[in-house]
Amino acid sequence: MDIFFEKENIYTLDTKGELLITLIAAVAQNESLNLSENVKWGIRRKYERGDIKSIPSGKFLGYTKNNKGELIIHEAQAATVRRIYQDFLDGWGTYQIASKLTEENVPMAFGGKGWCADHVKKVLINEKYKGDTRFQKTYNADFITKRRVTNKGELPQYYLKDSHPAIIDENLWELVQLEIKRQKSYCDKYHLKTRYHNEQGFLFTGKIICGVCNNTFVQDFDNYENRFWRCKTFHGKRGTPIKDKMFTPPMKKRWSKNPRVISRRKDPLPKQMYCTHVKVEVKVLEQAFMDAWTILVVV
Repeated sequence: MDIFFEKENIYTLDTKGELLITLIAAVAQNESLNLSENVKWGIRRKYERGDIKSIPSGKFLGYTKNNKGELIIHEAQAATVRRIYQDFLDGWGTYQIASKLTEENVPMAFGGKGWCADHVKKVLINEKYKGDTRFQKTYNADFITKRRVTNKGELPQYYLKDSHPAIIDENLWELVQLEIKRQKSYCDKYHLKTRYHNEQGFLFTGKIICGVCNNTFVQDFDNYENRFWRCKTFHGKRGTPIKDKMFTPPMKKRWSKNPRVISRRKDPLPKQMYCTHVKVEVKVLEQAFMDAWTILVVV
């Protein structure tokens, strides 16, 4: 289909028109790039001067702006921020905190209600809550798509202390950062993805350390009945192999709506046993924990 542009006097099906459209598009894209670079240059000069008026307040919880463009505390949101910090120091994980906030319909900074662990983590590590501002933590990587990426040294960052009123005391903020580092170190040491888990009824997950390979114990079972704890590398592909030790995984349920699927399912084959085959019954572990707790609290 032929299209005629009256202003440029171009027909799209004309060979000359196709060339002209290509040239015009290239010029327009170059102008857009120059305009984007000029805007970025102006914003970065503001960052160098420590001007926080260019920072949008709607992207993080706890603050709004007055008529002068200065950050002021939003008391309703600030209460949520203080709660998150206190809950974290009281031993709650980021997933657990997010679940509580979602259940209570606590609003987020941009109006959402579906909290997740990453949202809570961003609140805990944001320096703005102690009254400081780090400029240019992210930047636009593409002026066309406006895709933002984390600044990992590609651009200079600027740090301004006491740039606005603080919601969290600086010492409390530093305690939270130390706890975050401690948990990360714990996860790295014992091969965990997260320090806290959301499994209901598995209170010892991530807390029992294997003395052979330094991994953690997980709950397992025999024939879906007898439950016990053992090192998680037992069913894995890494760990410390036990010489001349093999094990056969438990038989999976063969139920299916399709009889052909049942007939094609094969019996589990023996596998290499890793680390330790020691089994700790759930009741034994729970009783040991209660005895230790009684000694610590009562005695």
